[in-house]
Amino acid sequence: MSRVESPSGKQYDDHYDDETIALLALGEQAAGADAAHLRKCAACQSRVDQLQAVVDRARSITDEDRPMAPPDALWQRITDEIESDGAVGGSAADRANSGGRGWMGRFALAAAVGVLVGSLGTIVAMDRETPPPTIAQAELEPLPGKDARGVAQVRQTAQGAKLVVDVPELPATDGYYEVWMLAPDAESMVSIGVLGNGEVNEFPLPDGMDMTRFPVVDISVEQFDGDVTHSADSVVRGELSI
Repeated sequence: MSRVESPSGKQYDDHYDDETIALLALGEQAAGADAAHLRKCAACQSRVDQLQAVVDRARSITDEDRPMAPPDALWQRITDEIESDGAVGGSAADRANSGGRGWMGRFALAAAVGVLVGSLGTIVAMDRETPPPTIAQAELEPLPGKDARGVAQVRQTAQGAKLVVDVPELPATDGYYEVWMLAPDAESMVSIGVLGNGEVNEFPLPDGMDMTRFPVVDISVEQFDGDVTHSADSVVRGELSI
């Protein structure tokens, strides 16, 4: 039998070792004895072609494919395959003569999982960078005698709708600012939460909150007097455009 040298520098009888097959499938160029062996050995060429198909399929996946995270059972299967006595050992010639099916199956499985995890990581990063869609917005205008301005947005998140309020120049107060959603006639309203001074705040909207019934966002100055009703001292107000 002839002896051939792999890209890793090792020599094997008759057929390529698994590492060489993987390197060639990933795009390593065969040269010298490797190239000559590949031209005349149908078994090795077949193994390279099969693994190259896996690599090509993996590289064709884009962020838009949005895969799901692999289940724990899949990780366990990979571990069992790798640690299996029947899957490890034997000569390169034995693996080639058997068609390399066990090793190639593990290679394909690992490649598929790698693509899933890599794509999922990219998608998660994209989701973190991309803000949730805005489904309603209001310009918050100052009421008579007030100077602050801001904006309110309702964003649809995976956890439900959230009201995002940004009023950067609220004056200092000895009380606190409270966020409300009012009916157009201001006769009925819902308290959304307490606003931190000078900060962008997010408030989860109550389940079933009807923005068409309470479309007006209002910020009022409240005192620590135990009265939970609106003080009638509003600073900014604006109606959501839905």
